[in-house]
Amino acid sequence: MIDLKKNKTFCPFPFKGAIIEPKGEWIQPCCRWDNRAYRNKDLNDEGMININNVSNFNESWSNIRRQMLSGEKVAGCTKCYWQESNGNKSMRENAIAAIKDPIWAQGVRGPKGEWKNVTKPRLEYLEIETGRFCNLKCRTCGPGLSTSWDEDLIDNTEAQQHFFGEPHSNHNWYNEHKRNITTNEYIKDMEYDTVKHLIEVKVTGGEPFLTDAFLRFLDNLVKWDLAKNIVLDVFTNCSFFPKEKYWSILPKFKRVYINLSLDGIEQEAEFIRKKSNWKTVLKVSKHWEKLSLDYKNIFVAISHTISVFNVLSFKKFIVWVYTHFDKKLVNKYITGYTIDGEEEHQYGDFLQVTHVSGPEYLCLSNLNNKVKLKMIDDLKIQREEVDKELESIGYSDKSFVRDYAINKWYTALEKTLNGKGSDCTDLFKVKAEFFDKIRKENWQEVFPKLTEVINE
Repeated sequence: MIDLKKNKTFCPFPFKGAIIEPKGEWIQPCCRWDNRAYRNKDLNDEGMININNVSNFNESWSNIRRQMLSGEKVAGCTKCYWQESNGNKSMRENAIAAIKDPIWAQGVRGPKGEWKNVTKPRLEYLEIETGRFCNLKCRTCGPGLSTSWDEDLIDNTEAQQHFFGEPHSNHNWYNEHKRNITTNEYIKDMEYDTVKHLIEVKVTGGEPFLTDAFLRFLDNLVKWDLAKNIVLDVFTNCSFFPKEKYWSILPKFKRVYINLSLDGIEQEAEFIRKKSNWKTVLKVSKHWEKLSLDYKNIFVAISHTISVFNVLSFKKFIVWVYTHFDKKLVNKYITGYTIDGEEEHQYGDFLQVTHVSGPEYLCLSNLNNKVKLKMIDDLKIQREEVDKELESIGYSDKSFVRDYAINKWYTALEKTLNGKGSDCTDLFKVKAEFFDKIRKENWQEVFPKLTEVINE
C-alpha cells in the first residue's frame, strides 16, 4: 500500500485516466500534464500515447507509473507541484482524496473507485478536448483552443510570435497552425472496447456543443447502453443555445454536470470572453437552469477562472451568481443525491473557482508584493460586504454558501496572492495594452479599480 506521508508524487491519473488532446492524435495522463519536459524523449512512454494505441492503456506510461510508486518526482507534473508549493490543493491531491472518500468524490473531477485497486491500470476516467473550434476568443485563452483567436493573428507577426515564438527559416508557422484540424473527429469513432469501463467523462473545448463529433460520441454511449454508468461533466461558454437533440440525450446519463464558464458580468464579461453578448448569456443560463430543475440527474454549476483582470470583482460576481440563479438550483448542486438517488448530502460548490496558471502575466502570484497587498486589503472589505449582501437575500451565516464556499474561495485567493512567483506586473500592462490595440479596446476603462491598484 502507498504511504502517502512519505510519497508526495503518487497520482491516480496515469493509472485510471487519460485526456485526448484537441486534434485527437495523442492522449496524455491529465489536463495539467506538461509535455515540454519530454520534447527530446520517447513520447510513447513519457507522457503521450498515439490515439491508435489507446486500447493498450494498461501497457502505457510504465516508467511514469514506476516513478510515482517509488516516490520520484515526475517531470510532467510540475503544475501540481507548483500549486502545492504555494499552499493550494493540487489536482493530484484532490484525485487521491476522491478515491479515499467516495462520498466527497462525487463533487471532485477525476478517477473514482476503490483505493485498493488504485494502482491497477484501467481506463475509467476520460477527458476530451473537442478541438479548437470556438465562437469566443477569451483573454485567458489563445489560438491553441480557439479558432476565433485566429482573426487577431492574421497579418500580425508580433501576435503570432507571442503564441508560437520565433519562426523557423522558410516556415510560415501560423499558416500551418490555421490548417490544423479544428475539431477532434476521433471521438466519434471511438470503439466500445475502449470506453466500456468508463465511469466519468469530462469534456472541454474549444466549445463542445459546437462540434458534431461530440454529439455522435454521446449518441454512441447511449446506443451501447453505457450512458447509464457514466457521469458526464461538460464545460460550455453559455453564449448560445446548443442543438435541440442534446436535450433528449443528456437525461440518459447517470449524472450530468453542466459547467457554465463565466468570468465576470456585463461589460467585464464581454471584455474577458470576447464576442460573447451579456444579454444572450443571461437567457442561455436560464435555459440550462430549467433543464436542471426538470431532471433530477442534471446539475448546473458556475466555473469561474480568476485572473489579474477579474480578481477585484470578487463581490460583484458572487452577488450576481446567487441572485441570478434560482435558489432551488443552487441548493440542488450543493446538496446533491447519493448514487441510488435517495438520501441527500452536501458534496459540491455551485460556484467553482480555479486560478489561471498561464499565461504567466495573468497569474495572481506573479504580481509584485506591493500590488498583492493592496488587492488583499481591498478583498477583505469586499468579503465583509459579500456576507452582508448574501445575508440580505437569505443565505445565513450557517448556510453552505457563506460558511464554506465563500470562505474557501476567499482563502484560496489569499493563498494565491501570497504565493511565490515572478514579478510580471509590468508585463501584464504591456500584454494587456498589446491586445487592446489589436482589438481596439481599453482594459483600463473596463477595470478602473484594477487600473488604480496596478498604476498607483
